[in-house]
Amino acid sequence: MEDTFESACKHGENIKKFQSEYNEETIVGMANILKILGEPSRMKIVLALSYGELCVFHIVEAVKSNQSAVSHQLRILKDNHIIKSRRDGQNIVYYLYDDHIMKILNLVKEHVEE
Repeated sequence: MEDTFESACKHGENIKKFQSEYNEETIVGMANILKILGEPSRMKIVLALSYGELCVFHIVEAVKSNQSAVSHQLRILKDNHIIKSRRDGQNIVYYLYDDHIMKILNLVKEHVEE
């Protein structure tokens, strides 16, 4: 009986730790990032950009897709602050905005290859 009581007390502490570290806004934000990265076309683009900035033409070539589909995915990534762009003459070049994204993807890769 005492063992069950101690276990229940520990569970209560775990719940308090969880609730103090994660609020609803944080959880929704985390889920959104994972949802964005969970789409294979977007993940390919992010991984290609992890090697350095690229223009749309080279992103299309790298991910073996068409310009319309790539442009759509770039807009989603840009709207969610995962990538940014800058003008270079007549070209728009894209680059990763947040280094945390590659930390996440490297951990996932490590897990998949384990």
